[in-house]
Amino acid sequence: METELLEKKLRKLMKLRTGVDFTDEAVRKEKLCGAKIGLPARELLLLYYDIGGELGIRLPPELVWEGKFSCYEDIMAAIAVL
Repeated sequence: METELLEKKLRKLMKLRTGVDFTDEAVRKEKLCGAKIGLPARELLLLYYDIGGELGIRLPPELVWEGKFSCYEDIMAAIAVL
């Protein structure tokens, strides 16, 4: 899948779960469960499954365990190589 299309789909999924517009570069490095965005952990888990289902990819659980599923930029970097 093209990177531009992938980013568009990821931004849409993340906006549905967080209510945050990730077209704003300033929030792309913010921790999703941090004080600024405040996403509950259960929503982060649901986002993990949303991304896998909607994009048709299998996300390795190590992304979560290793802290690479904590902000928009980390998630985008991880799925861009799958």
